[in-house]
Amino acid sequence: VQFSAIVTEVGQAADQFTGTFEVALSLEQSTYKFASGFIGKIKIYPRKKSDVVLVPVQSVTQSNKSSGVIFIPLNDKVEKRIITTSGIYNNMVAVTQGLNGGETVITDGVEYLTENSQIKLVSVN
Repeated sequence: VQFSAIVTEVGQAADQFTGTFEVALSLEQSTYKFASGFIGKIKIYPRKKSDVVLVPVQSVTQSNKSSGVIFIPLNDKVEKRIITTSGIYNNMVAVTQGLNGGETVITDGVEYLTENSQIKLVSVN
C-alpha cells in the first residue's frame, strides 16, 4: 500500500550503527488507520529539482555538512575551489555550486595540494 506524505522533520545526525536518519512525516489524507509505532519503508523525492555535478568522493577535501574543497588542474598548477554540496550518493558527491559540468577535478593526492601547487598530470587507463 502506498501513501503520500510531507517531511516535517529530519534528524540532526545519522544513526551511528545504521547510517540512517530519523524522519517525521505528515501523512496526506487517507482512510487507512495506522497503528502506533508503525514501521515502513519510504522513498523521499524533493519537490524542487536542481542540477548537480557529481564528483568522486575522494576528490573532495576539507568537507563539512554542506561544503568542501576541490582542485581543478590548470596547466602545471591547480586552482582551489570551494564548493557547495548537497549529499553523497554511491561514492559520488553532489556539487550544487562551484563547479560546472564537464570540468576536470583532481582525484588523487588532493590532501597534499594547496592553491597554486605545481602538478604533472598523468593518464591512468
